[in-house]
Amino acid sequence: MKTIYYLFLSVIIASMALVSCGSDDEDEPNYPDITLTAGDSYKIPGNNTDWTSDNELIASVTRGVVTARLVGETTIRNGSKSFKVTVTGKYNFFREPFLKWGASKQTVSDFMLGYSLIGEDERNLVYEGRYSEFMTDYFFGESGLEASIVALLPTRVRIDELLAFLNERYIYYPEESSEDEKAYLTLDKKTMVVLVRTSIDSEQVFLIGYVSSSFFNDGTATVRRMVRTMQISHAD
Repeated sequence: MKTIYYLFLSVIIASMALVSCGSDDEDEPNYPDITLTAGDSYKIPGNNTDWTSDNELIASVTRGVVTARLVGETTIRNGSKSFKVTVTGKYNFFREPFLKWGASKQTVSDFMLGYSLIGEDERNLVYEGRYSEFMTDYFFGESGLEASIVALLPTRVRIDELLAFLNERYIYYPEESSEDEKAYLTLDKKTMVVLVRTSIDSEQVFLIGYVSSSFFNDGTATVRRMVRTMQISHAD
């Protein structure tokens, strides 16, 4: 009887071992959502390298290695498997202004909740900065929000740091750039972003202008007009 019992027990143990080995072979790696800093990379678990990115401007993938490029979110896919990649910036000097063109003053005011309003007229809302910027100015036309400018002091941020901030968020646009002005496009290409260095009240400042891409062929000139308007308003 004992012989039969031990034989039966050995069969059960062997069967459990086979089942255990089989499940290990069939286990798939986990693919959790990840957060990367722009410029960093991540090796996807497993040996399958047939992965693609929904938006390679934000994060690209080559032979199973994900490279974070521009700030944003995208999904990495391989058949039925997928995971989300969130890319954050290494440089964070200010919060990007409200960029839904045509918005009302009230909508912009709601977005800027927590910021101090320091100026307002028929065409402008001006807010005091909270981070490295000292001011954000919104410009409105008959159809609503048309443009905005963020002003920063060179004593608070270096030019190389500011360029790094822009380069990890926007697409560089060399056709509209020069030695003194750097132009970019947002990822959705609905906004042109232009960095200029000028003076306000005899003080050197960096100005980052955001304008609708409807000004695509006149983007930097539009920013220059905005800068001039800001200089005149502060001179008054």
